[in-house]
Amino acid sequence: MKRLRNVAISVAGLALLAIPATAGAKVHNSASAPGCTVSASASPSWLSINASNLTQGTLYTIAVVTPGGATMGDVMFPAADGSLTDTNLPANYVGTYSVSISKMKGATVASCSVDVS
Repeated sequence: MKRLRNVAISVAGLALLAIPATAGAKVHNSASAPGCTVSASASPSWLSINASNLTQGTLYTIAVVTPGGATMGDVMFPAADGSLTDTNLPANYVGTYSVSISKMKGATVASCSVDVS
């Protein structure tokens, strides 16, 4: 019986050693999720696509679905502050333009849309 008691004490001692010093600390993530906005003055004009909180040094694709269902796009790196501005894509037709911003070879990180009249 004494031997079992020593094992129990040893196991309890190991469990206490395994608890990290920050076990009760709260972790706060200050990074914001990527987001985007898109606008256009009228048709015909140019789309103004803006994104924020992107990862610097990562290549992103900007895919736009036009009111007629066609897809057009661009590829860009964000600025040092994680922002991206693309004014290279036309808004030639009246209707809704849907924008998706994705990491190259990755998932969509932000999406937005605009109704152009």
